[in-house]
Amino acid sequence: MTKLCPVLLLFYACSVSNGLDCLDWVIHHDRMNGERSCTMQADVHFEKGERFEHAQAKLLPEDDWELAIEGCYYAAFQFILAGCGWRGVGHSDNHPHAEAAKLLAQASAPLEVSAAWRELETVRAGRVYGKQPNGGECERSRLRVQGIKSCALAAQP
Repeated sequence: MTKLCPVLLLFYACSVSNGLDCLDWVIHHDRMNGERSCTMQADVHFEKGERFEHAQAKLLPEDDWELAIEGCYYAAFQFILAGCGWRGVGHSDNHPHAEAAKLLAQASAPLEVSAAWRELETVRAGRVYGKQPNGGECERSRLRVQGIKSCALAAQP
């Protein structure tokens, strides 16, 4: 267990009394001390990915495809962080999306997952930022997210 300094111990006590999860706090403290604790962090990323996935699923591909593709992209990114975390591969705190490909390589993720991520990046650039039409990419993006999510779940302890 991590030694707690008095100031951080006070923060910890306040966090617990305000209903914050103790494990989240301990992980934050460990990260501040240069240590890594990936399991809880990965769970949090996975849950966030599921929220993005659920939210984008409410959108209609024919009307809201740009937002649905963006939601797929964010869900996939969170699933990648979860899967990498469960494999013991940490990430920087500023969550640069450009780091995802490197994390996948470090985690020895299947090539299909890396390919699905690259495809999501390409689709997002052309359809969310660019002027390319949907053309069925919304549905394909949702399938890519499912593949990435399945791979992340396979790494869950």
